[in-house]
Parts: sequence; C-alpha cells; structure tokens
Amino acid sequence: MLPILLMILKILGIVILVVLGLIAAVLFLVLLAPVRYGVSGSYYGKPQGTVKITWLFHALSVKVTYEDGLDVTARVLGRLWIWRRIALGWTLWRRRMKRMQDG
Repeated sequence: MLPILLMILKILGIVILVVLGLIAAVLFLVLLAPVRYGVSGSYYGKPQGTVKITWLFHALSVKVTYEDGLDVTARVLGRLWIWRRIALGWTLWRRRMKRMQDG
C-alpha cells in the first residue's frame, strides 16, 4: 500500500515540476525577448516616414508608414490583425505640427 502511494506522489511531483518548468520557460521568453524597432524618414517636398516595431521573433509586428496618409498595419503570428489608413492632409499635418511646437 505504501509503495503504491509513494509511486503516485512521485509521478504527481514530476508532472507538477514539468508544468512549472514550462511556465517558467515561457515567462522568461516573454520577459527577456527584446523589442526591436527601426525608424526611417525623409523630407523632399513632403514628409515621408516608416516605423517598424517587432517583438518575440516577429510574433507581434507593427508597421506605421506616412506618405500621403498614415498607414498602420499590425500582425500577430504573421496574420494581418489591424490595417488602417488615416488620411491626414498636408495642411492638417502642418497645423498639428505648428500647434505642437507652439505648446
């Protein structure tokens, strides 16, 4: 009777340790994965720019582009999650920038 009870406790302890090990591995992966970003922009008559942000080996990626309007694209595990085009006119953009600079 006692050996059977000890065998069940041993198997249960191993299962609990494996589950805790997997949880710790996922936790360390999420906490220690770096956020990567890249920014590029130019101004030749009109402003253009791109911002790319990725996290967790491209599992989550966001791309923001400004040319004629603002394009925002977000992907989760490679699938398109959000795509939005925000049409900001050049005069509206200039007004906002001037307002931000004036305080």
